[in-house]
Amino acid sequence: MKYKKQILFNKSGKELLLLLLVLFAILLQRNIALAQGKGKDNKVMNLQNYDNRAIHFGFLLGVNLADFRIKYNPKYFGVDTVLTIQSKRESGFNLGIISDLKMGEYFNLRFVPTLSFSARTLQYVILENNVLVPRDKQVESVFLDFPLLFKYKSERAGNFRAYLIGGAKYSLDMASQKDLNSTLVKDILVKIDDTDFLAVFGIGFDLYLTYFKFSPEITYSFGLKNLIIQENNVLTKPIDRLTSKIIQISFNFE
Repeated sequence: MKYKKQILFNKSGKELLLLLLVLFAILLQRNIALAQGKGKDNKVMNLQNYDNRAIHFGFLLGVNLADFRIKYNPKYFGVDTVLTIQSKRESGFNLGIISDLKMGEYFNLRFVPTLSFSARTLQYVILENNVLVPRDKQVESVFLDFPLLFKYKSERAGNFRAYLIGGAKYSLDMASQKDLNSTLVKDILVKIDDTDFLAVFGIGFDLYLTYFKFSPEITYSFGLKNLIIQENNVLTKPIDRLTSKIIQISFNFE
């Protein structure tokens, strides 16, 4: 059971990476086609001097799908009262402010402080008095994210440009129950740390409109830090390592 779940998690990560690469290939193909036909029409070029700015600002609106990656502790998982643990993906939304610094013709450095509301659910099956009992523990979070990202852009073709984006972010969970006294709570708590470090990569494309630039973007973030706080209770002992994985779809206005 344990190995099967780990394989499924790894498979989903590979499928997402493949999807990102395929989408980017499609975008590049369209970019090339537009570049080849650029001289054949009289399409108006919007915001012609936009990319000459050293720095510009904007904001983003987006949605996220948050999840956990679980590494089980073989000493307790499946041999104690907890028989299975699964992570259920939940949705949330993001609001952010964009600061963009031009570093060259094809590179930009971006700092995008973001307020993110998200939730993740750990689904347990527990053996109690020889009866299998399902139990869900939802972990709600309000993140202050501080990502520092590099943006690599393709050649502009008309009012379109594709790009890759990647970097890292520091995340602070303002709704964490890390410091809550477990003895004052009747139910068993699953505590996670209030800070996280994540690697980020994704793709997007810039659409130069009449008055602003609109950029749909999809990113995948995976946590580098073990978030589980062990209190030696029945719900946390079977978990050896708990890390974040987040898919974010953003709509950037700059």
